Amino acid sequence: MEPGNFKAVDPSYEGEGLGRGATGREAEIWERFADDRDALKQAADAIRSGVPSEDLERAEEEAETVVEGRVLYSLHRRRERRRGPEKKRKVLRETGRLHCEVCGFDFVEPYGELGEGFAECHHKRPLHEGLRETRLSDLAIVCSNCHRMLHRGERVLSTDELRTTMDEAQPGEASPRQA
Repeated sequence: MEPGNFKAVDPSYEGEGLGRGATGREAEIWERFADDRDALKQAADAIRSGVPSEDLERAEEEAETVVEGRVLYSLHRRRERRRGPEKKRKVLRETGRLHCEVCGFDFVEPYGELGEGFAECHHKRPLHEGLRETRLSDLAIVCSNCHRMLHRGERVLSTDELRTTMDEAQPGEASPRQA
């Protein structure tokens, strides 16, 4: 599937590729390695060096089963994130609860004490846009499902766009609560 995703971001490819599966990550990887095969080989070798060769061969042979639970080491870049806990503390102080700004879900309702203080923070301005200062107003409190849906398509949706999508998918239902 990955080669099809990369075709979707390759400007020299005349077809469409798997545009639905292509994400900002594929575009970022394409930009980094498209014109630098030596760097691509070094990165691939570094990843492979953490996986025993017999595991690579076995993975190719096994079509219907998957071995899970091994300890793997990965080498990758990740973006620094820090404002989530502050946003959740602020919202809890002001409202006494953390409910999803898209669908209104509150983890305390179904999970009781286990759900207290649980929710995710979504960056309204995607981190892949580069280094910047993040204000608490740049974050939204969302449930895990809505967070995945915000990031599911070719571009990150706004909380308002996802709420509209939900309203259109469930006509006649009460609109989700807004923060």
